[in-house]
Amino acid sequence: MINFDFFGISIFLVVLILEIYKIIKKKSRIYKSIFKMLFVIYILLLIDVVFFPIPYQSRLIEIYRLKTGLGDIQNFVPFKIIISFIKDTSFGYALKQIGGNFILLLPLGVFVSIIFENKKSKRFMFLIGLGTTCAIELTQGLIGLIIGFQYRVVDIDDIILNTAGYVVGMFISFKVVLPLWTRIVKK
Repeated sequence: MINFDFFGISIFLVVLILEIYKIIKKKSRIYKSIFKMLFVIYILLLIDVVFFPIPYQSRLIEIYRLKTGLGDIQNFVPFKIIISFIKDTSFGYALKQIGGNFILLLPLGVFVSIIFENKKSKRFMFLIGLGTTCAIELTQGLIGLIIGFQYRVVDIDDIILNTAGYVVGMFISFKVVLPLWTRIVKK
């Protein structure tokens, strides 16, 4: 099993040391460094959640295949899995799966809105979210091809839910976070 823990912690520590150095040398303001650290933490957690652990041992893949039934599952029919979750699973499981995919990129919508503020169009920012979720699904599919086992479901419904969450994050950012951020920055 390939885990992300060591790499994620290493990347976080390097960025943390660089940000502390910038603060000490007065090359960065504390609020900007905190923002950068929150963004790095979010991206590292996102990578960990959507890609890891990656099974690569043939025996482990066989156990996964038997235990989960995954391996050849992909969904290119919009709303098929969402409807299946609602109809065929418990409320808690459906909420976890649907809600989890919805909130997965919601913070990215907030971060991207703050990063670009008024420098880029909302359409451009939307395309970042759509591109990110498509890249996640394609990467999961490619990793599955490389290891010979679809350890994650490549799913159009994930793209729909992730993008919807991202758009809500942008909306929250424009209506709530950016006005607060502007006040903090201008102090």
